[in-house]
Amino acid sequence: MNTKDTLQKLLHSNAIAPVVMDRGQHSVTLVEETYNFTLRHIPNDSIVIKCDKFPNLCALGQEFFLNENGECKRADYALISESSNVIMFFELKKSKRSSKRADAILQLKGATCVVNYCGLIAAEFLNKPRIFDGFLYRYYIVHHDSLRKRSFREDRPIDNSTPHMPRIIGGAFMAFGDL
Repeated sequence: MNTKDTLQKLLHSNAIAPVVMDRGQHSVTLVEETYNFTLRHIPNDSIVIKCDKFPNLCALGQEFFLNENGECKRADYALISESSNVIMFFELKKSKRSSKRADAILQLKGATCVVNYCGLIAAEFLNKPRIFDGFLYRYYIVHHDSLRKRSFREDRPIDNSTPHMPRIIGGAFMAFGDL
């Protein structure tokens, strides 16, 4: 059983964003209240988890986390692809003005914990240990109102392998290969 099948066996369908065919390629639309961000040409084995569907124990009045360190925050989505060996975390923001970078970083950290928790549950209850071994973690903050500018040459490689250094992208869509 591959990673996608394992997660589909574990997660409720409401916690998974639908991947659709668009012009012969797989794509997914990440939905926020007032805007959307579409990822095009994603690998066909991709599964996209709605991390913000994970229960917020702090908001429910549960007495488990104090939430003094932002431990109840989580980003919006995580795209997982076994063929690309990557887990991409996305926090969607309406604009640069409406968001604080420190809050977005806490949300990305929280989404990492949600995905890691899914991996632990798969190991313990589905006998699928280390389903994310060898996967690269990548972090993104999407500013919907920002113009998307692309350079055809990179002066330096972008290292967005930690939530502290997310790649900032803008616009309403992007191709998987451009990430």
